[in-house]
Amino acid sequence: MKLMVGCLLCTMMLVLLSACGKEETKTFTGEQNRADVEMTYTYKGDKVLKQTSKITIDYKDFNVTEDSQKEELKKQLETESKKFQDIKGVKESVKSNDNQLIENVEVDYEKADFKELRDNNVVDIIGDTDKGVSMKKSEKFIKEQGFKEKK
Repeated sequence: MKLMVGCLLCTMMLVLLSACGKEETKTFTGEQNRADVEMTYTYKGDKVLKQTSKITIDYKDFNVTEDSQKEELKKQLETESKKFQDIKGVKESVKSNDNQLIENVEVDYEKADFKELRDNNVVDIIGDTDKGVSMKKSEKFIKEQGFKEKK
């Protein structure tokens, strides 16, 4: 009987411990400067591990109709894009089609240097980063910017 209770307790502890260490994601959507933005946070506990942003710019929202205008807008975004290319822990790309430009930015906080992220205006990091980026603070901040959680 004692052995059975002991095994049951061990099993319960394993289930509880594995649930605590689970990576989770939260996605938020909103609009900034006439662009649709989708932000996804991957986190464990209160620590953000990775932040992914997808920014979609519809040409029509900027009255861009000519191919030459589309190309010029893409070049401007690609120029801005270059500043992200050599930053440790950051992946960034720009794609376009006939109707829109799409920029994807991924920041791996486990690899990135917070000072470099701040200095290059890659992300808005609030507070002390000695313990990483807080999911609770990130969620509060992004909701204050008008973003809604996507469920």
